[in-house]
Amino acid sequence: MSEVVVDPFIDEELEEIPLAASPLETVIFQVQFPGSLSKLKQALATERLQALLVDDFPYAEKQRGMSWTFQPGQMPVQEAGSEFWNLSSADRNVTASFGGESASVVTRSYGSRGEFVGLVRRVLAAVQEAGSPPAVSRIGLRYIDRVVLRESGAREWLSSLSEPSRGVLAVIDEADIECVPLCIQQLVYKWRDGPQLQGRWGVLPKGAVIDPNMKVHDTETWFLDIDTFIEDPTGGLGFDAATDQLESLARRSYRFFRWMVPLPALGRFRPTGIAS
Repeated sequence: MSEVVVDPFIDEELEEIPLAASPLETVIFQVQFPGSLSKLKQALATERLQALLVDDFPYAEKQRGMSWTFQPGQMPVQEAGSEFWNLSSADRNVTASFGGESASVVTRSYGSRGEFVGLVRRVLAAVQEAGSPPAVSRIGLRYIDRVVLRESGAREWLSSLSEPSRGVLAVIDEADIECVPLCIQQLVYKWRDGPQLQGRWGVLPKGAVIDPNMKVHDTETWFLDIDTFIEDPTGGLGFDAATDQLESLARRSYRFFRWMVPLPALGRFRPTGIAS
């Protein structure tokens, strides 16, 4: 098995290596619709969609979003937003959220790609049956990894990442890594067949996040945020594309992760099942 992924943007299969101590903190799949779907909102109101997913998500809670209106010379005004439903797994680690304009699945307990893809497919099948969405405007899959840098060997571990991914950290001595409390790199790549990848990674200081989906830590962390997606604001994507693109987006995300974190660096996460 190759230790180094030379080109992170080739769309071909790369064997997934199970990690007993995975750095994955959050995984998010979301499909957005070009408008509010009346049939999906009705399915939520009558709890038909909830009933279709009750085996995976036994808990259901209706919530209402909030928004703020700002006008010159006036105090901000808080207004009620649209209603949405959160369905939760028995252990509360996986949530499926639905509104008239989107459907998403979020997990903080990621087992494997196959397990997560299977769950998303069941959610999409339920949305198809209950809401019959005619089109989608965006399909996205996001992986957020975190490594706590105060843990033993974590700062030294940074030097085992691929050199292109380390950026300025590659020229800083291991003993001086703690002198860099903040370092963020960003990349956007667009494949010729449509999908895009936005990658952000680096070092964050105590208590800092760059996105509300990230967990707040009480110490410095290294993070890797990979968002792969395909979009058409006009709604030119058929709903079937959500299922068709799922595996492809996961495959492209994993290849980028393995480019960032080669086999020597994977050792920190206790890989299993590596062929000799």
